Amino acid sequence: MRMQSNWFLQILLIILVLISTLPFTPSRATDDQINFTELDYIDAVGAYDVWIEDNFAYVTCGYQGMKIFDISNSSDIKEVSTIVQGGNWFAHQIFVKNNIAYIGNGRGGLKVMDLSNPEVPVVLADYQGDEMYSWAVKVIDDVAFVSNGYLGDEAGFVILNVSDPSNPEIIGKYDAEGDATDIEVIGDYVYITTYNAGFDIVDVSNYSNPVLVGQYQGVNDTSAGGTDIEIVGNLAYLISYDNEPKILDISDPTNISVVSSGFPPTDRQFSIKIVGDLAYVAAMEDGLYVFNVSNPQSPVQVGNYTESVGPVYRMVIIDDLIYVTYQGMGLRILKINRESESTTVLTPGLGLATVLMGFIFVITLKRSNFRKKKAQ
Repeated sequence: MRMQSNWFLQILLIILVLISTLPFTPSRATDDQINFTELDYIDAVGAYDVWIEDNFAYVTCGYQGMKIFDISNSSDIKEVSTIVQGGNWFAHQIFVKNNIAYIGNGRGGLKVMDLSNPEVPVVLADYQGDEMYSWAVKVIDDVAFVSNGYLGDEAGFVILNVSDPSNPEIIGKYDAEGDATDIEVIGDYVYITTYNAGFDIVDVSNYSNPVLVGQYQGVNDTSAGGTDIEIVGNLAYLISYDNEPKILDISDPTNISVVSSGFPPTDRQFSIKIVGDLAYVAAMEDGLYVFNVSNPQSPVQVGNYTESVGPVYRMVIIDDLIYVTYQGMGLRILKINRESESTTVLTPGLGLATVLMGFIFVITLKRSNFRKKKAQ
């Protein structure tokens, strides 16, 4: 019996030694933090929106029209041309497709331009419709969807056939309750924000007869107004100029619900871009915010850029570069830097698990042998 006891203690001692040499395996929880490095600043008075295409930056500049910059050499950016505005027109958002630019041009309606030669852009059309005030444009195939509002009789959006860019023709119209600011088009649905009457989802499978299929207005009209929207899957990211932004569940357009609200912690926001799990928010005087929205119910701030020359308006993100317009000032080019913050947690490793299994096996085998001897 004494020999059996010593043998058991020896095995236990060996196990304790092995445990001391193979204690734990470190596991790391990583959170990416975002910061920015300024690469360049382009003076463009009246800067509102920007589009990047083939080493050129097309910057809409409100009452100043549009400026085109050659950005092929980041250390020597050059202005190559300027499109002067007419009347009291105001260049808002821009959409470029096949070297044709479509600009929501305020009271000027829809401006269409040929950009085949950026040094000599050619105006193809100024479609004004019936007292239009145009903000945003999206072009799908040969159809342009133009949001309208703010003193315009055609509040909501118009649908134009632009197969001949020099001669846009209206093929449909949707009247919204408020002044439509931003517009997104996905499949047969048009999503529009209205500054003072919420967010609409419209079925445009029949261009001549758009049908409202969903609407979010919040508690009252003013609490739900928006200036910009991004659609990602079944989520709508709604940004408001003077109210808290919201993430909405739109999986059922007839029953839109709030997933989360109240980010970022600022008074005013103007636009938003979603890249993967990150949401970039232009927060006017408070600069640029970045949130991790992998859990849309609880967005986490991971970055903020506040070195501003004016209120942040709109942006374009390409790879690790972000092009940001500042109200009335110009275009800033920033490099996106990602830094990982890791937290090490010690967890039982494979060596420890193997030793423990071996210990259980030895004890089980010892008991089995003991029972056999007892049975004999």
